[in-house]
Order: sequence, then C-alpha cells, then structure tokens
Amino acid sequence: MILLLVTFFPLTYKIISPFLIIAGLGAYSGYINGTLYTIGVLLALPLIRTNIRVTDIFVYLVFSFLFFASPLVYPMSEDFVCENMQNILLKFVPFYFLGVMVNYNRDKGLLRLVMRIAFLIALFWQVCLMMGLVDIESEDGTLGEQMDFAYSLLVVIMYMLIEYNNTHDKIELLSFLIGSLMLLFMGTRGPVVIWAIFVVTYLLLFHKFETKNIAKKLGIVSLFFIFYIFSTPIVMCLSLIAERIGMSTKIFDSFLGNSLISLEESSGRDTIYADMWKAISDDPTGFGYGFGGDRLFSASNGYAHNFELEILVQFGYFGAAFLFLILLILFIRSYSKAKQARSGEFWLVIFFWGFMSLQFSKSWLLHEGFFFMIGYFISVQRNNGKTVYINE
Repeated sequence: MILLLVTFFPLTYKIISPFLIIAGLGAYSGYINGTLYTIGVLLALPLIRTNIRVTDIFVYLVFSFLFFASPLVYPMSEDFVCENMQNILLKFVPFYFLGVMVNYNRDKGLLRLVMRIAFLIALFWQVCLMMGLVDIESEDGTLGEQMDFAYSLLVVIMYMLIEYNNTHDKIELLSFLIGSLMLLFMGTRGPVVIWAIFVVTYLLLFHKFETKNIAKKLGIVSLFFIFYIFSTPIVMCLSLIAERIGMSTKIFDSFLGNSLISLEESSGRDTIYADMWKAISDDPTGFGYGFGGDRLFSASNGYAHNFELEILVQFGYFGAAFLFLILLILFIRSYSKAKQARSGEFWLVIFFWGFMSLQFSKSWLLHEGFFFMIGYFISVQRNNGKTVYINE
C-alpha cells in the first residue's frame, strides 16, 4: 500500500511535511518519500521475492548497461549520463519492478484504498493552500500553476471514473467530480487535455454498459454536445468561482481565447518541436544522439515534451522504429490479456498515466509512470487472467 500510494501520488509527503514545518524540521521534508519507499520495500519483501523473476533483474541490468555505455557510442550524451545516472537508474527505472508485482484482479481492494487515500491527501493540501496555511510564490495573487500536483491527481481521478462505473459507489463519483474541478483550477493544460481525451475514450470506446449500452453512449454524446453549446457561460462561471477562491483561471482563459490546444500558446513547445525536428533531419547516422540527446538541441536545455520526438532524437529513425515496434507489440498483447481478465479499464488508466502524459509533458527517462507501465503490462501477460490471492 505504501509503495503504490507514493508511486501513484508522489506528493504524499505533503500530508506529513506541515507537521515537520510546525516542529521546526521543515528541512527534512525532502526525505519523507525516500523514507516511505524504504519502509514500503522492507514490508513488501515477501511479495518482492514471490513476484520478481530473474528475467526482471536481467532486464534492469541490461538497461543499466546500455545507459552506462551510451557515451561510448554517443559521446555527446556523456554529460547527461553522468549527471542523471543515479536518478534514472535508482529512482525511476526501479518502478518497473513495482509494476511487475501488481495483479489488478488480486489487488483491486488495495488499489481502491490507495486511490481514496491519495484523493483525500490531494483535497487536504488544496484546502491548506486556499486557507493560506501554506506559503506560495505567485505573482498574480492566485495559487498559480500546479503542474506536478495536476499530473499526480490525474491518475487518481481517472481511476475514480472506472471504479464508479464498476461499483456504482457514490464516493468514487463524488471524488471524480471534485477531482475534475480541482484539475481545472490548477492552471496547467496538459493534464486537462489528457483528462478530456481519457473521459471520451473510456466512456465511448472502452466501457460497455451492462444495459442499454448504445442508448447510454448516445446520451453521453448528447451531453457533450449540450456542454459544447453552453460552454462559454459554463466556463465563465467556473472561471469566476476559481478567481473567488484564489485558484488559477488560466485554463478557462485559454478556452475562452480559443488557445487551449494551440501550439503557439503552449509555453514555447512550438519552438522546442521545431528544434527537435531539425536535429532529427540533421542526424547523419539515422541512430540519433544517445540518451538525453534531445537536451542538446533545446534552447532551454530541456527535454522534447513529446515521447515520439524524444525517442527519435535520442535513437534516430532506425533505433526509434525498433523501440516503437516493441512498445506497440507490448501494448496490443497486454491489452488483449487484460481484456480477457476483465481488467482492460485499469489497463487504460495505466496507459494514459504512463504513456499519454508523455505526449505533452515529462520525459520518459524521468517518469515513474512509464517504467511502472512497462512492468505492469508485462505482469498482465504473465498472469494471463489468473487471479492469485494472498493469504492474509
């Protein structure tokens, strides 16, 4: 539970840090998550021994070797590898092992508990912010953008939607609705766009209602259409509420200005993408520039903000094509198995968290969700629909 909670909601430490601050120990807040992970690993040792195979350790060692040896093949990647080796190999890639350990059919109750706790922490922290109990740095007097928090909340509310449709528990429905409003008030567009795509994809393509499936989906389409017609007054009302409670109105301003999905209004992503494409077209070998190669061609020395572009710059047309093929096979096979095991909806949540979030923000090398997703999809194929229960 501890490992899953801190993984799905890395900002779990915020429920503990206020007490350290009050006690004058605020400087130690940065050690909270590390301590929780250590405790979680120690408590989960029996599960680790049972679920992690020698093959998984071999995969980790191979990846570590390739990352470590990258400067030998790609000399330009040496600085990135040296600076980020510890973080990537010790703080992000190991989430693969946690993904391998998860069996949705076995762990449904645990996942539900974890997501509920994560939502309560998110709600508690936002209340603290609105009440002024936490110091914030914002030039416009609002809580400003909360990108990290929004991405952490995103996976929680996606899960709440599928859980409500499966259990019809009003707690999940209320959590989904409140969480969706919180997401809109956080002023960061990437998570909102992913949330919107997920809701449409899930309700119209993935979820099958037990009764009157087609009629209910037509009703959902009608609701979307009605929302579109009255979107301007609805968004203006939400913007006013956000302003009154001190939250960000950036999402609503972008919507009203028709720039919510505009590339020109995406914090410089148009320039970053142009730089990435130029680097790809100028690649003389077709095998890219190595791990972190995208950082070499960004004006801000940042990542590509898009998984496909990042992979193309790092490994070129030939290397990227091979990796894309491997991922495509993994996605298709794991979804097929998950669907047979009636866990296809949770598969979709993990896919959006681990992969779709890389379309707008985050780097795959520094995203715990990506490595967890790879591990979980492999776990799905191994379990092949089998449900294994652990004796309490």
